Amino acid sequence: MKKVNNRIIIPVSLFLIAAMIGIVVMDLLYKFGNYDTPFMLEFVLYLLYTFLRRSTSKLTFIVVILFIVSMGISYITAGSTRLTERFGEWFYLYFIFGLIQYGREFWLTKNI
Repeated sequence: MKKVNNRIIIPVSLFLIAAMIGIVVMDLLYKFGNYDTPFMLEFVLYLLYTFLRRSTSKLTFIVVILFIVSMGISYITAGSTRLTERFGEWFYLYFIFGLIQYGREFWLTKNI
């Protein structure tokens, strides 16, 4: 497999990170309504990012921790609101993806 030049990877990675943050923020500001469009877009962009950067499940679980803490703070300050629910949905999306990543890493590194 041909190695990709860092001059391409870094700007594309930064664009993907900005796009993912933008999608989450826009969803939390209710710009998408009750549609699942932001979840699908986020999933595709994060999938591209993980394959491009060859990131591990550790990064995904750090994002999961940020979402669960945000969800807890939102619940403590505002109660059971739509914002708290959306943080929970984002947490769930990243948690499932992190479990899939971890399972794949385990499968590839196990010695038989």
